[in-house]
Amino acid sequence: TAWPPTVHAEIQYITIASTGNASDFGDLTQGRYYGDAVGDGIYAVFGGGTRAPGGTNTIVNTMDTFNIFTTGNATDFGDLYAKLQMECGVFSSTRGVWCGGYSPNTPSAQTTMAYITIQTKSNTTDFGDINQGNTRQAAGSSNLTRGCFAGGDDGQTKDDIGYITIPTTGDST
Repeated sequence: TAWPPTVHAEIQYITIASTGNASDFGDLTQGRYYGDAVGDGIYAVFGGGTRAPGGTNTIVNTMDTFNIFTTGNATDFGDLYAKLQMECGVFSSTRGVWCGGYSPNTPSAQTTMAYITIQTKSNTTDFGDINQGNTRQAAGSSNLTRGCFAGGDDGQTKDDIGYITIPTTGDST
């Protein structure tokens, strides 16, 4: 496998209630990998990641949005608080939160969390800080109230599980 990988801007979708292959949905504003997404059941917002123009890796703070009920290309939503890759996204029916991430411009993993109101295009706003090691490459899961992130690393592999209360800002527990 070649590195960096071939980067695509393509968005694909599946119909969960049936089996079958993915279909073309549209394109992101720029191709990238190592980003993460949040959504409210109507809109999806994909943020951060690395693009590889001309074979060089460039980490971006771009956020793209699209209506999941209508195929088509994504449009600009705003900017993440930093140029990040490998961040973790959790979300409720109104708010999306990006947790941690990594940027080669900062020698260690990010402990910052930032949020958006998914129905309102804007830049991210500070949410709080991560208090355990789930700062990059963590897996996230959420419901209307709580966002959990597990695993990941801060230079060493972690087995921690952290959580936030999505409707109120603050540090993770």
